[in-house]
Amino acid sequence: MPSKNLHFKMSQKNILLIIILLLIFSCRNSSVESEKNPQVIISSDSLIINLDQIIINKKAHWIDSIFTRLHKRGGFNGTVLYAEKRRMVYKKALGMADYRDKDTLTTESMFQLASVSKMFTAMAIMILKEDGKLDFDADVRDYLPDFPYENISVRHLLTHRSGLPRYMSLAHEKWKNKTIPLTNDTMLALFIKYKPQPYFKTNTGFHYCNTNYMLLACIVENISGKTYDKFAEERIFKPLEMNHTKIYNMNDDSIVTA
Repeated sequence: MPSKNLHFKMSQKNILLIIILLLIFSCRNSSVESEKNPQVIISSDSLIINLDQIIINKKAHWIDSIFTRLHKRGGFNGTVLYAEKRRMVYKKALGMADYRDKDTLTTESMFQLASVSKMFTAMAIMILKEDGKLDFDADVRDYLPDFPYENISVRHLLTHRSGLPRYMSLAHEKWKNKTIPLTNDTMLALFIKYKPQPYFKTNTGFHYCNTNYMLLACIVENISGKTYDKFAEERIFKPLEMNHTKIYNMNDDSIVTA
């Protein structure tokens, strides 16, 4: 006579067999139903995609409500782009590009980047380094022979450790006719002529200063033989398809306009 334990094990096998048969029948039946009504089949992937889109739409609506409210209160005029996981969630322009001309802002409008442009100057220097035309630790006078300061390297300019004074202070005092555009070359000429006192000895401190990057732009122009804006357009903007980017300059202007 079989033991209770053996009887239990045999029952388990029978139950398992029944479950397998039911699954086979169920799958076969659902296959037949799907042929009759293919539109009712929704894959799990589709559910995830639809749910994901709902979440993105809600997030976009939430972001829009924030910036729309800010804009109506006069607290925001600009463009917004928000993306996550390589997907665009929200993109919109709010306000005016030019209040005097009533020019409406769009997502294609250009903005002045101010000191964010320094990274492009640094990139231009790095491109010249990759071209084998520049050494980070070379003396600045190797590229700007008339530069009046000793022991300042390209690296010191890049890292704001040159100790050089601000060029705007020098221009304010020495550039008498403010209606004439001040170019990189004329700014360098002021340093050569007046040689203002550095703030500290090179590489003994840090001072964030636009003079460093003005000189780096001069180095780019001197080595490449092109204006800084042309070099950036050819070697940075076009290769990266930055089609709505340019460097403002007054190279061809004889007078400063408002």
